[in-house]
Amino acid sequence: DGADGGGNGGWIGVDGASAPTLAPAAAAVPADGIRIEAALRAAGGAGGAGEGGVGGHVQLWGTQVACGAVNVDGGASAAMAGGIGGSIDLASSAAATAVTAPLTARGGAGTPAGAAGGVTIDGEAKTLDGGVYRP
Repeated sequence: DGADGGGNGGWIGVDGASAPTLAPAAAAVPADGIRIEAALRAAGGAGGAGEGGVGGHVQLWGTQVACGAVNVDGGASAAMAGGIGGSIDLASSAAATAVTAPLTARGGAGTPAGAAGGVTIDGEAKTLDGGVYRP
């Protein structure tokens, strides 16, 4: 967050070959799979007198990917344009990707509001409702 403008969201990228164990798994995934138990956030920061920050990017690829909430929303602005929503890309090569909570890529509030970002799961662009994909 910033008085003059919000900072842009970061980038989180993991492939199964480089991070076989990222969190304790409630359900088994292959050794080169990825299971994220905690929420991931790479959202843009809020802008006070400036524009909201652009949402970040989350990419998780492995033989089997399972995750909960991911937030790459654009930052809000009290005085200018809201930040554009970021992008989420989840891909499993051996089984369908499992998503257990909403994935959000909303545009930030502002004048004008930022546009929503995008969500892609197993190569398919998902339809968002207000910048949110609900499994």
